[in-house]
Amino acid sequence: MTAGPVTDTPCTHVLIVNYRTAALAAQAVGSVLAQRDNLGASAQVLVIDNRSGDGSVEALRAAALAQGWPDTVHVVPQPRNGGFAYGNNQGLRWLRERGLMGNAHVLLLNPDAQLKEGCLSAALKTLVQRPRTGIVGVPVYGSNGEREGSAHHWPSPASELLSQAKLAVLQRHWPQLDVTPSAQFAPSQGQPGEPFVCQWVSGAFFLIHRDLLAELPEMDEGYFLYFEEVDYCRRAHTLGWQVVVANAPGIVHHEGSSTGIQDTRRPRPAYWYDSRRRYLVNHHGWAGLVLADLCSLAGRALFLPRKWLGLGAAGRSDSLPREYHRRMLASDLQALRRGGR
Repeated sequence: MTAGPVTDTPCTHVLIVNYRTAALAAQAVGSVLAQRDNLGASAQVLVIDNRSGDGSVEALRAAALAQGWPDTVHVVPQPRNGGFAYGNNQGLRWLRERGLMGNAHVLLLNPDAQLKEGCLSAALKTLVQRPRTGIVGVPVYGSNGEREGSAHHWPSPASELLSQAKLAVLQRHWPQLDVTPSAQFAPSQGQPGEPFVCQWVSGAFFLIHRDLLAELPEMDEGYFLYFEEVDYCRRAHTLGWQVVVANAPGIVHHEGSSTGIQDTRRPRPAYWYDSRRRYLVNHHGWAGLVLADLCSLAGRALFLPRKWLGLGAAGRSDSLPREYHRRMLASDLQALRRGGR
């Protein structure tokens, strides 16, 4: 589907937070500029560099010259790497300080994501035409071209059990507890060709309505990386806003390019466990965190015998990174000993 330019909406600024992925970030900018007629004449594209320290700022500025980026594209270096929420908040503050936020939607786009043709137009139409739509996501495709989950349910203690157990019978009976349901068990997503409501969408493409930004002007910088977009969607939901996946061509997402999060041979970084804990405590309390840890362990206990016996999908692959549960428990116990800090 390819939609025409949107002419009756406010301008849309684009924020791209970069950390040591300058080449990909330049491609992301290029994909935005290819559709900039949909953004509005006063729209700005900011590439916020979170102190990469690897020459990213210089490489991005060189790309700007080589590719002839317009003067509405800005490379904005930061004094520290404060994470995804921090970088986007810095971009929002940059826009506000210059009086550019009064009538603008904002798109948060990952540096490792590229827009497919027609994506912006379709997403913006969904944002402005559906009442109380505060956040719009789009279909997500991996580097191999396969469709990935783009509509998600809230993480919860029960979802920890489902995600670790990987039992089809649990997913079939409680699909609403599966954070990213597979196509086989996903709930109805409306009529074909229509946008549909979900609970949260990935921060890889995160289009925010101007009126929601007036109510929730920033993300929670207590999340260094991961779960910050889930938290933002949840807070938007409590204010009566909807999260919608647009019927759009979508994005190609080279997930984990700067973090290596997809490499299961490596332990998951400490900030991931910190963000998981922050989300669970904020929305389920400390008792909810303890219950989530117990459910995660129970789910793993259901999975491991099938893995060892080579039964079904469990016997073919294990997507859990090294030392996952040891690190999870160590991180949460340490936080509990600190009195929740």
